[in-house]
Amino acid sequence: EARPRAGEDPGGYVLKPQREGGGNNLYGAKALDALENMSVDECRAYILMERIRPAPQRALFAREGKVAAGEAVCELGVYGIFLGGRRAGTVINRA
Repeated sequence: EARPRAGEDPGGYVLKPQREGGGNNLYGAKALDALENMSVDECRAYILMERIRPAPQRALFAREGKVAAGEAVCELGVYGIFLGGRRAGTVINRA
């Protein structure tokens, strides 16, 4: 099912390897070419995802002590941390 979808709109999808870490993503014609040349088993190591295209927003950037205005797109990152002590039930909330 992925190959026909990518063929209809190659720019609308990203082909991502299913492993930890970023990078090695394929976009557009490169993604379509990879799908057309991979075996079924090789395809199972990837996931085809619809590209998210957020609208640019006005933003301020700080670099080397200077502030500049421009456009940026948002990418939401959610991170969490848990710190605990050796005793059962001890949770350190200031991380």
